[in-house]
Amino acid sequence: MIQHLTEMPWSIGIGLLISIIIAYVAYRRRALDATGLVAAVVTGTIIFAFGGWYFMAVLMVFFVSSSLLSKLHPEAPKDSMRNYKQVLANGSIGMILAVLFYVHDDAVYRTLYTISFAVATADTWGGEIGRLSKTMPRQILTWRQVEPGVSGGVTLLGTLASLAGSMVIALLLSFRIQVIVWGLLGSIVDSVLGTVQIKYVTASGRVLDTPPEEEDVRRTTGIRFLTNNLVNFLSNLIIVIAAYLFLQIT
Repeated sequence: MIQHLTEMPWSIGIGLLISIIIAYVAYRRRALDATGLVAAVVTGTIIFAFGGWYFMAVLMVFFVSSSLLSKLHPEAPKDSMRNYKQVLANGSIGMILAVLFYVHDDAVYRTLYTISFAVATADTWGGEIGRLSKTMPRQILTWRQVEPGVSGGVTLLGTLASLAGSMVIALLLSFRIQVIVWGLLGSIVDSVLGTVQIKYVTASGRVLDTPPEEEDVRRTTGIRFLTNNLVNFLSNLIIVIAAYLFLQIT
C-alpha cells in the first residue's frame, strides 16, 4: 500500500495528461461540449490513477469508438456533443470500481469494471448504428413500431451492433464470454427502461427523447424524472450488481 501511495502522484499526472489530450481532441471535433470535456478529464484521471493502464485502455476504447460513431448522424450535430451528464452516466460507476480495485486489490473489480464499460459500449453502439437500420425499430416490450432513435426501440442491426460493442470490450479481458453476455444484457435492460423514460410528443405527433427546439411540446409520456442519462446509469448499475452477485456464487 505504501508503494501505491508513493506512486499515486505520478499516476495522477500521467492520467491527467492523457485525459486532457484525448478530451481536448474530442472537444475540438465537437464530440464533447465544455462540460463534457471537464467531466471526461476528471473521469479519465481518476480511473488511470486508481486502475492503471488496463483500466484506461478500456475507457479509451469506449470513449473513442462512441465519439466516432456519434458522427454517423451529421444531421443532428448538437445531439452528438456529449455533456457532463452523459459522461458521468457512462463513467461514474467505472470510477467507483477503479477506486475499489485500488483499495481491495481484488481482480473481481477489474472484471466488473470491464463489464460496466461493455454495457456502456453495447448500448452506445446499438443506439448509434441501429439508427442506420432500413427497417423501423420496434418497442422491445410491445413490438409496435416506433420512431428511429426513440429509447425502447430495437432493430436487428442495433442488436448486432450491441453484441459487437460488447465483444470488442471483452477482447481486452481475454475475450471472456461473461463480459459479452453481461454487456448485451445491459443493452437490453437499457431498452426496457427506455420504454418508460420521459418522452416528448410534439404538436405534429413526433415522439422524441429530448425536447425539440423547432416545435412546441404538446405533452410528455413516461416517468418525468427518468431521463435517458438516468436510464443509462441505472442499466449499468443493475448489471454490475447482478454480475457481482453472480460472481460471488460461482
